[in-house]
Amino acid sequence: MKVILDNGEIEILATSLLDDLKYPSSIFKELYFKRWGIETNYDHLKNNIQLENFTGKSELAIKQDFFANMFIMNLQSIMICDAQEELEKNNKKTDLDYKINRNLSLGYMKNKIINIFLKGGSVEYDELIDLFKINPCPIRKGRKFSRILYPRARKFPMSKKKAI
Repeated sequence: MKVILDNGEIEILATSLLDDLKYPSSIFKELYFKRWGIETNYDHLKNNIQLENFTGKSELAIKQDFFANMFIMNLQSIMICDAQEELEKNNKKTDLDYKINRNLSLGYMKNKIINIFLKGGSVEYDELIDLFKINPCPIRKGRKFSRILYPRARKFPMSKKKAI
């Protein structure tokens, strides 16, 4: 399936929906861009949380790392939702809409996440939500960037695992 982007570039999309009457090619461009949230979530998993960066080589170590990272990502998503609601209530008079910075919020979590569980920490949770709201990112609609393709190589050496 060929889709022509706004910049004239042609994207080739793979699909098993071949009936042109039921599924005209014009709908695939919009569907393609609805995946953007999913794609940015994969980017966050791979580059910020470093899902592919394992602390060991055994099956157990890889499973533990995977599930710990998924837990951290899900907890971060829940906390971002709470912080985003508060941010939207407090910033109604701005020209741009803002969203919580996922990379910074992950860094804030690194130092406080253990205390939330050890102390039963509603205070720590509220402190984290306040930290999340400090540096929000403006949402600039209609921005477009060209793709840069990099050569494939092992992204993370085994000895360089981050603490979270």
